[in-house]
Amino acid sequence: MKQSYKINKNRVLLFTAILLSSFMNAQSISELDKRNGFKDFKIGDSLDKWSSSAKFLGNNNGISSYLYTGYCCNKVFDQEVESIELIFNNAKKLVAIGIRLKSFRKSNGKTYVYFDPDLEDYKNLRNKFSALFGREKENLSQKPSSKSPIATSLWNGNSISLELNYWYTGITGEDWCVIFVSDNGFSNKSLQSGF
Repeated sequence: MKQSYKINKNRVLLFTAILLSSFMNAQSISELDKRNGFKDFKIGDSLDKWSSSAKFLGNNNGISSYLYTGYCCNKVFDQEVESIELIFNNAKKLVAIGIRLKSFRKSNGKTYVYFDPDLEDYKNLRNKFSALFGREKENLSQKPSSKSPIATSLWNGNSISLELNYWYTGITGEDWCVIFVSDNGFSNKSLQSGF
């Protein structure tokens, strides 16, 4: 009887720990929906709100892209932002934000002399996003190589998604880290129209 009680107690503790862990992750991912964008940029903002600090890049099937030219939001955590692209639907509502960070590597004019083979800068960003939004839904990360030059992590809220991408283009090339924040409806519609 005592052993049966001990086994049941352990099962209850294990079940409680799993349930608590799931609840904590669900609370964290809800933070992504709550933030609804990146700093001052909020999914659903009108084009009019940003038109004075946005340069038109192009239009494809009613989706318009603009380069943000203002001075807000020049860092993601401790990484400097190189550019921000704002993507609006045909109703002129912000549906996605693309944030390109400055290269992690430094150039000496001929080659990029800093190379992080273990992607520590990328992992640092991924860990910070995980602290805010819980563990990523999908982690496609691996050490980039000539066969697979990209590492990706993805967080999906109920209405907002965040994608962290790192591209490695070789020892003498530049690297890119791009963060893409989007409305899930926009992401799903883009997928459906492409297939």
